[in-house]
Amino acid sequence: MLCTESNVRARVAEFENRSRRPLFPPEIGGSAPYAKELAHRLSQIHSITIIALAEYPEKVYDVRTVAVSKHSSRVMRILRLTKLLIEEGRNADIVYILNAASSEFAASIVSVFSSRPFILGMADTHASESGQHSFIERLARARASFIVESFPLRKPEILPLEPYPEHALNSYEKSWAEHIKGLETIFNHVTH
Repeated sequence: MLCTESNVRARVAEFENRSRRPLFPPEIGGSAPYAKELAHRLSQIHSITIIALAEYPEKVYDVRTVAVSKHSSRVMRILRLTKLLIEEGRNADIVYILNAASSEFAASIVSVFSSRPFILGMADTHASESGQHSFIERLARARASFIVESFPLRKPEILPLEPYPEHALNSYEKSWAEHIKGLETIFNHVTH
């Protein structure tokens, strides 16, 4: 492909748009539903702080949320995420990062200066499969204490005038119980 100025601008714009993918509700795309459910379930066992790449993140009961504007420049997002990871990481036993270029890069920087283990959750398969973040993702994978690549089922829809999806909801709950149990095993392994 011939590289022209407009092609380069289009690629930069495409990368900027992908690196600003929604990561926490009320956004509904990417890993947002997983992040909210994970925070809710882990908050029943642990003290949780979410550093969300979102404008107005949805509140989750018993979870502290700090927002980083996804509309600021990439450099400012990375600097703010890095600062927050350092500040919040001081009191954390574990830092769990969901894959996105800005958070992966910030976590990789912080991991050089911190003894806190960080776990990389590859919840946003679109970001991984796009190949747009390959260098940053490889860097984050190299610095991570552990990588989570299997996730629970998505919550089934309950639709009016349709039979109640009891079997699907039971499977959903079972998959989350197994996921949390697996994460607890990882958390125990990397903190001891």
